[in-house]
Amino acid sequence: MCGRAWPEQSHLSTGEEDRRKEIESVLAAENSRLRVELEKLRLQPPPIIIQQPMQDTFPDSEKLSLLSRLEKANTRIRTLESQLEENSRRWGRKKQDMLTRLSEHDHGFARTSTMILHDLPLKSASLSASGPGRRRQLDPL
Repeated sequence: MCGRAWPEQSHLSTGEEDRRKEIESVLAAENSRLRVELEKLRLQPPPIIIQQPMQDTFPDSEKLSLLSRLEKANTRIRTLESQLEENSRRWGRKKQDMLTRLSEHDHGFARTSTMILHDLPLKSASLSASGPGRRRQLDPL
């Protein structure tokens, strides 16, 4: 900072120039103080951190008890997950059965325990051949 020429220097009044020199002096003193402090820190040996060995927070019997409870909880989770899967499948089958019954009812079919339907005419011949969701079978190459 000391050797720099300030571009505004020619435009500054003597009061402003004195103020600038005072600020530079204060900054130089602070800079010098910080350099001395930094040098002191460099000369100090690095702090030695001693780690205490971790104390056993849980006795072995408590660890075994916790592991046993964890295994029981995991078993319970697996059981509940399998029950959920089975219930989902059962719900899906019931839903599909109800949708089928609703569709049959909408088309005028009624289910009875002894009724077996054979060769019923389709609602539309064009829908049966290439209806939505159905694909025509292609000839082999």
